[in-house]
Amino acid sequence: RPNGPGVFEERMARRWFIVILLLAVVVGLAALWASRRATGPALENWIGGELQRIVNQRIRPQLHFAALTYIYPRTVEVRGLTLEAADPRHSGATVRILEADDARIELHDLPQPGRPLDIEQVILTHPRLRLISAGRGRKGFAGFSHFIRHSAVATTTRTRHKASEFLHLRKVQVHDGAIIYDPRQAATHPLVLSGINTEMDITPVDDIAGMYALNLSAGRANSFDATLKGQVNIDTAVVSIDRFVMNLALDSKSAKRLPPEVQALLAKYQVT
Repeated sequence: RPNGPGVFEERMARRWFIVILLLAVVVGLAALWASRRATGPALENWIGGELQRIVNQRIRPQLHFAALTYIYPRTVEVRGLTLEAADPRHSGATVRILEADDARIELHDLPQPGRPLDIEQVILTHPRLRLISAGRGRKGFAGFSHFIRHSAVATTTRTRHKASEFLHLRKVQVHDGAIIYDPRQAATHPLVLSGINTEMDITPVDDIAGMYALNLSAGRANSFDATLKGQVNIDTAVVSIDRFVMNLALDSKSAKRLPPEVQALLAKYQVT
């Protein structure tokens, strides 16, 4: 092809295009390599600290776990998860009110130190919710009295973000969970309801920051099933229930082992 007045410029333009394209590829590969290198202990320690900070600043029971693994790009796996609360019967002692073999957390965005950890989905495997009687004339269960810290709904400070800034929850699932009621009475064994599966779909309410619509279904084969619809404001910790329906298979013998609060509720509505 003969050289013309514009041939040199055309060739230079092509070369510059190729150079820029190669630079873009190199930068992209470098960013991908750096993000994958960031999956080491330092990032996992930061994620674990953020999870504990998010929970422990907002509720009185304290979150602990045995191990945490970050899987690029947005998955966090937690093993040996527990919530520990003060034991109302023994000063200075604690009790575990929640245990889970595994928890899988899906993030909304890539985790970046210096920014709030953004949680989108939580899946709990084999969780055990422990309802431990406060005992000695006290009502309720250990760890559930004054469960939410009052400061959790206060105005955001420089060190505390609103829950709506780091929670973009869309789904919470429980696989093969159990509810354990321990009356702490001599010669009385805890009541265990195992094999419970729960799924909660969460949808943001338009134009209201922190407000979500809830649609929950839970059940245990040949025992009970329940559905709940309502709303929650995760910034103010206010919950409103629009509809709650439960179908329960229960005989008089097992009913006597239920928590007194549940027995009173069944008696009130003449459930026998």
